Amino acid sequence: MSSQRVVIFLRALALLAAGPAAVATYPALGWWAVLLAVAGGPLGLLFGLVSLRAVLPAPVVQAGVGERVVAVVGELSAAAGVDAPRVVVSSRATHASVSWCGATPQLVFPAVWAQELSDEELHAYVRHELAHVVQPELRGGSRLFAISSLLVPVAFGAGLGSLLATGGPTHHPAGCVVLSLVPPALTLLLLGRRLPRRALSMRLELAADRQAVEWGAAPSLLADTLVRMQEKPLRVSQPLYQRALYTLLLTYLPDSFSERRIAVLRALAAER
Repeated sequence: MSSQRVVIFLRALALLAAGPAAVATYPALGWWAVLLAVAGGPLGLLFGLVSLRAVLPAPVVQAGVGERVVAVVGELSAAAGVDAPRVVVSSRATHASVSWCGATPQLVFPAVWAQELSDEELHAYVRHELAHVVQPELRGGSRLFAISSLLVPVAFGAGLGSLLATGGPTHHPAGCVVLSLVPPALTLLLLGRRLPRRALSMRLELAADRQAVEWGAAPSLLADTLVRMQEKPLRVSQPLYQRALYTLLLTYLPDSFSERRIAVLRALAAER
């Protein structure tokens, strides 16, 4: 298991424990502690389930699909002079993403895209993802998120261990309050970070499109690929809990962002 998966797995365990921690405040503090349970328990469960889903092995991907993407990434990385990222082709992935936990970037690619995109479309979009690898803003933000994710299980484990070693939740209700508030606090932190970064995210997407065009992707082809990705055959369904959490955190860019990217690419194609 990679260091990134270990971090996510530990975070999942910590957040899944937030539910019992929230409920444990009730007998010690009284009825008003139910509010903490309502806030901490479900959010901890959502975060935990989404994190566990990210690290559990995905269903078997058709033989050759992953190798196809790895080969394209290796070929285009060498041509662009970019360090080739580690490639994960997953049937659970709903969109392509680039992230870092150590020195090596990781590219997660949806299996359905790898199966359905033509060679030309796959080459065009891989160029776009490789452009993200060289974006310093994305790299710094990804590392910061990995560090903050690791702090959650460390702080939670230290707090829970301290409670159990000194008499349990009934002797330290205030500690349970703090632990139960970890998921709501994390939600507010991520939401506050996400809102101002939405404009940055759009700028990075447009910059990656332009870089992909400079590396040889035809803008009209890349635009057509984006259109295909919005169609039902290329969409990956998410579990209800994942949709609920991602909607709450504004994780995904709205369709209007994709439409803007398509419009910019169409304009670039017209200029040529």
